[in-house]
Amino acid sequence: MQGNPESEFEKLKDIKDEPSGSLDNAKKEALVLEGDSQRNEQLKKESHKLLIVFIKLVFFLGVIVLIIRIYHLVTFSDYMWLSEDQINNIDRILFSGTIGGLVGKYFNTIFLKSNSEKKSSS
Repeated sequence: MQGNPESEFEKLKDIKDEPSGSLDNAKKEALVLEGDSQRNEQLKKESHKLLIVFIKLVFFLGVIVLIIRIYHLVTFSDYMWLSEDQINNIDRILFSGTIGGLVGKYFNTIFLKSNSEKKSSS
């Protein structure tokens, strides 16, 4: 319980005048005593929305970078706008380090799951 106890007591005084055992009284009491939980829940929802937007943004940027890399792989050198060094940097980012490890781990779990399903169905 946070805040000034006297102000919370004043809010609870209004509840006392209503018939006891009322469900409305319990709801009012919960709002007074646990008002911060609503704010915490709203903060969780907003931060979750921001996280989802960030994940989608990173995904779409990754797809764009991958498309650019594939374009530079299959096109003629006259139509390329990136230098060889820039292409090597993209390769390093896409296929090594953390991102490569995460992609490898993802595919590993998919293959393990599909193999275990095949074994259980046999």
